[in-house]
Amino acid sequence: MRRMGVALDGQSSKSWDEYRDTQIDAVLTLCDAAAAETCPVWPGIPVTAHWSLPDPAGHLGTPEERIAFALRIAERLRMKIEGLVGLDWHSNPAELQRRLSFLGEI
Repeated sequence: MRRMGVALDGQSSKSWDEYRDTQIDAVLTLCDAAAAETCPVWPGIPVTAHWSLPDPAGHLGTPEERIAFALRIAERLRMKIEGLVGLDWHSNPAELQRRLSFLGEI
C-alpha cells in the first residue's frame, strides 16, 4: 500500500459485526471465495455486486513476483473504486445494480 501512496496508519481489518447497526448502500465482494460465503443480513436493502479479483495472498512466486502481482490487483481495484465513487447514488436501485456489476467487469 505504501508503494501506491496509501497511508495505513490507524487502519485495521474490521468484523462484519461492527456494521450491523449501520445503513449500508452497497455490498461488494471481491474474491471468489468471499462470494461463495453466506453474507450477513444487512439493515435496509443494499445493492450487491461481485467484483472477481484474485486474492494476492494466495499467489505463488518469489517475493518480488508476489509484490508485483499484488500491485496489479490493487491497481485494478483502484480503477473500480474510482468508478464507484463517481456513481450517482440517487439513481434507482436497478440502475445502480447494473453499474456496480459493470464495474466488476472492468
